[in-house]
Amino acid sequence: MQEIYGIEVSPTLISNVTEAIVEEVKAWQSRPLEEVYPIVYLDAMMVKMRDNGHVQNQAVYVVLGVDREGKRKYWDCGWRSRREQSSGCKC
Repeated sequence: MQEIYGIEVSPTLISNVTEAIVEEVKAWQSRPLEEVYPIVYLDAMMVKMRDNGHVQNQAVYVVLGVDREGKRKYWDCGWRSRREQSSGCKC
């Protein structure tokens, strides 16, 4: 945070923020999905990410489904690094 944004953030603050949202994130991850999504979008956007002290372009993948009523449902996002088979976030 210091390098990128010029602010200091304590490990305690990061832990407190994570703890405050972890249950909501778990509930979102385990939500039931529809049986059918007529449209599914798979997309990627290239972003610069720091990896082992080096800044590299990485693809961040996004998966979005559209249900029968036309409502968009955000499913997941994640990335793959060159060193790892896959790493991802359950956003």
